[in-house]
Amino acid sequence: MGTSWRRPPARLAAKLGGGIPDAERTAWTGGLFDNRDRILTFVFDRSRIASSGCWEWQLALNEQNGYPQTNLRPVPGKRPHQLVAWALGWKIEGLSVCHHCDNKRCVRPDHLFVGTALDNHLDCVRKGRHSPPPKTLWSEMMKERPHHWQKISREQIPEIRTRLANGETHASIATRFGVGRQAITKIARGERWAHV
Repeated sequence: MGTSWRRPPARLAAKLGGGIPDAERTAWTGGLFDNRDRILTFVFDRSRIASSGCWEWQLALNEQNGYPQTNLRPVPGKRPHQLVAWALGWKIEGLSVCHHCDNKRCVRPDHLFVGTALDNHLDCVRKGRHSPPPKTLWSEMMKERPHHWQKISREQIPEIRTRLANGETHASIATRFGVGRQAITKIARGERWAHV
């Protein structure tokens, strides 16, 4: 595999409380006696059981988003929960590995599920932990339902397009509808509201 793997040193194992107990680990690693088993062992040995029942990764966290990270290669993804999903044979290419428990550090397989970026964001919205969606989800989210922070409605798009076709400037249209010029430019380019 190209990665030197070893059990954590005794001082780390003591700090982690011994990792996940062998009985629980066997339920997930049983029958996998290849590099995938080594990956599961790598992740589970560096995790501990939290009071919530989650198996929490105890080492490096990304400073920007709080997700755990590893430098284990050449497997896809650097996040331990992604490694667990891949090692268990889940089809994750082009998909997100999401948490039922909403604990970014959790690597417990039955707390994880695979879905699209939209599935992940809608799960976040349902649980009340959302912010405006990433730009790549914008048109899909707008097809689902409008959002409380949306300034332009579906009914206003034909009028905006008519004004654009008549040669009105993006800035004047933006002022008329109370949005930034860039919002009108994106409508004109078909980057926003293309489905209407």
